Amino acid sequence: MLERSLKIEPDVNSDDDEFIELDNHIRNLIAKNHPRIMNLEIQIPYNYHWENFLNKHFADPPFTITREDYEYHIVGKTKTKKVKDSRQPTTFYSLLRFIEYFRKSLLILENNLKQIEAHYERLKNTARDRTSVRGLLLNMSWSYESISNKHNIYQKSFNQKESLEGMMGTIEPLLADNLNITSRWMHLLKPMYLQVIKHINNNFVEGAFNLRMFYPLKTLSAHMAPYYTDAMSFAVDLNEGLYQTTLFIKNNYKTNT
Repeated sequence: MLERSLKIEPDVNSDDDEFIELDNHIRNLIAKNHPRIMNLEIQIPYNYHWENFLNKHFADPPFTITREDYEYHIVGKTKTKKVKDSRQPTTFYSLLRFIEYFRKSLLILENNLKQIEAHYERLKNTARDRTSVRGLLLNMSWSYESISNKHNIYQKSFNQKESLEGMMGTIEPLLADNLNITSRWMHLLKPMYLQVIKHINNNFVEGAFNLRMFYPLKTLSAHMAPYYTDAMSFAVDLNEGLYQTTLFIKNNYKTNT
């Protein structure tokens, strides 16, 4: 069974008063909650810790994706899933919320995978230490019948080994599929964020940038190439990875009492 783990929070450095004017400005814009106008009048510094900036201003209300938000997408002869057009970000405010959703989800998935990897290693050790005939003999509760029946000893060893190998076989593809997501996007998410910030800072009009200005999907995708289109497909993989690993942990969870 999986051991209980600590809740993971973003590992970010707290900012000092250097960015307090920008922080208050963004908080006021979000509090106004105008449906079409969110005029950012202060450019976003590149030295503002990107994870802290996202977590502070774009985590609430959270961007969410559910299984109802998927649709099939055909590229050549390949049929894949992506986020529905109607659920994709069409403003830079929603895009920053999407990146924060992606960032935080990656952290949760990475933590889930660490727990599952540790569980996999324990299973390997158990398979080595307990399913050998010698290990089984050391761990059995003995009776006259079990001592007299060598076949039962070997059969029990085989059954335990088969059971453990079956569970390990379930875990291996779960790890392989989802480690690919975290290893790829942990390196791509910051460049995507920086591209968004660069576009915002370079497109102030009359001293402001409207974070809630609508962009057609093709336009936003072109501005944010190559990250935007890939992110809409990988968001489905990420969401499924979260669902599968969280369910696995829940079904194999053990609390310390």
